[in-house]
Amino acid sequence: MNQSRYWRPLAAGLAYLLLFAVIAMYLLPLAMTILYSFKTNQEMLTGSALSLPARIRFDNFASAFRKVDYLRSVSNSLLITVSTVALALLLSGLAGYGITRGEGKRFSVLYLFFILGLLIPYQAIFVPTYLIGSRYGMINSRIGVVLFSVAGQLPFCVFFMAGFVKTIPREIEQAAVIDGCGMFRTFALIVLPLLKPALVALSVMRSLSVWNDYLLPKLFLQKKSLQTLTVAIANMFGQYRYNLNVAFSAIIISAIPILVFYLVNQRNIEKGIVSGAVKG
Repeated sequence: MNQSRYWRPLAAGLAYLLLFAVIAMYLLPLAMTILYSFKTNQEMLTGSALSLPARIRFDNFASAFRKVDYLRSVSNSLLITVSTVALALLLSGLAGYGITRGEGKRFSVLYLFFILGLLIPYQAIFVPTYLIGSRYGMINSRIGVVLFSVAGQLPFCVFFMAGFVKTIPREIEQAAVIDGCGMFRTFALIVLPLLKPALVALSVMRSLSVWNDYLLPKLFLQKKSLQTLTVAIANMFGQYRYNLNVAFSAIIISAIPILVFYLVNQRNIEKGIVSGAVKG
């Protein structure tokens, strides 16, 4: 009893120390990015990474807005993100519903097929992806990026949606069938509205992934007019390597659209994740 009374405060102190260390590892790069975005080139070269700028100035943000062609790059990123997420949600919702409500071993095998897709590293399939895309004329095509992005998103989306569909009582669907609804009508009118929390949570999580994706757009979209925001910003670190303050400003303004989307849907995200975790 006496030993446990002394060990518990020590263990709690070590746990808090480890927690603060992890928090610092995440916050320090963010703090450096924000501070660099307000500094001049001279302040970056003479001061430390965490030193404060002499004054708050927004010249770097204006330069970043022009150099990355912000409106064009954001339009490309939004088009690819919205198309990819919408198509992935539709297909994963149908697949999750079919796998969960289907009877027989073939549905279990199909579910296992999607789960195995989670185990394949994203970078491991880049060579065959590029070969297939180039063979079917998908280079410099947003449609190609969207299709391959959807294929990469489906394993996790199906896994997530299947787990959430299991929480919906079958009696609701059986009542709809008695009233004359077919399978697709039951899904559209009964199941789909009940999946709203899961759809919102999944849309935000997958939007973050697609919005921040660099490899696939870099691989397929070689024309400057088609480049996404992440590719445009990455190019700044080579072409404008002496203007890192402008590049860091571009990183900050690139996070604004997806951050707003997350904040607007934050409550639905928590509801969707908690519901799936508790009931699934």
